Amino acid sequence: MPNRPDITAILCTYNRGPEVRRTIDSLLAQDLPRQRYEVLIIDNASSPENAAILDDCAALAPDVVRVVREPTPGLCTARNRGIEESQSPYVTFLDDDALAARSWLRMLVEAFEEDPKIAIAGGRVVLSFEGGPRPDFIDRRLTPYLSAFDHGDDPVDVPALEAPRGCNIAFRKSALDEAGRFDDRMGRTGKNLASLDEIDVALRIERNGYRLRYVPGADVRHLVRTERLHRRWFRRRIRWQGRGLCSFEVRHYGRWKVLKRLPGQVGRCLWRRGVHRWLHLGYVEESLHSLLFRRAL
Repeated sequence: MPNRPDITAILCTYNRGPEVRRTIDSLLAQDLPRQRYEVLIIDNASSPENAAILDDCAALAPDVVRVVREPTPGLCTARNRGIEESQSPYVTFLDDDALAARSWLRMLVEAFEEDPKIAIAGGRVVLSFEGGPRPDFIDRRLTPYLSAFDHGDDPVDVPALEAPRGCNIAFRKSALDEAGRFDDRMGRTGKNLASLDEIDVALRIERNGYRLRYVPGADVRHLVRTERLHRRWFRRRIRWQGRGLCSFEVRHYGRWKVLKRLPGQVGRCLWRRGVHRWLHLGYVEESLHSLLFRRAL
């Protein structure tokens, strides 16, 4: 690329299949001029058939799209590779099962250019149930586990613990350099469904004096796959979130805080009903590993 782009859209993907074309098409349909952005696809050890699909997509727009192979599995590893390979001052992440609004990149760039203290930005995440209507049991308590995110129609600063979702989050690259990269102990690898890696990075960045901004118009549509429409998936997802929460608290607040919280978590495991019981179960499981064996995740 002869000119340095303003922003890099990083798409980390693993064996998504032909459906990934929809995501890439949404990135190529941005209203930000193409010379101002790049699309960086991180192929995280996909099969040869899926790798060929990605190469075909890149060949349709070689001035914008690049494919980089990252053989080590894990979302955080793929994200960190994307940051290293990017050629712009801002990086943003889009899941391979999400579609970006046409204004997505432009609104993110404008947010960063408005104030140098804004280091993280992201917009609304709207759920789109691809496998049929949303089951009745998936209520407002559960939609955040599918990455739903909405702070209304006005831009507003948000705290690190309410950071934008990982399928729609952008960073000032210099702030990432200062705070450090994604920690694979906090993110998804294989069957691990923990998702505290964005919050972990956001808290480190916030502690360095930067701000996080919710940006209306920088929206994505998250396509909810059929396998996520069952209680058993939510039980696994929430259990892993509990484990990730414990690991996060050990890292940022110390083992004594986890020890003080442990009796209450055990009580909630025994007495709470419904899928959120699994959050406390996961927390207790990870507490035992962390406090007894001094390891996390």
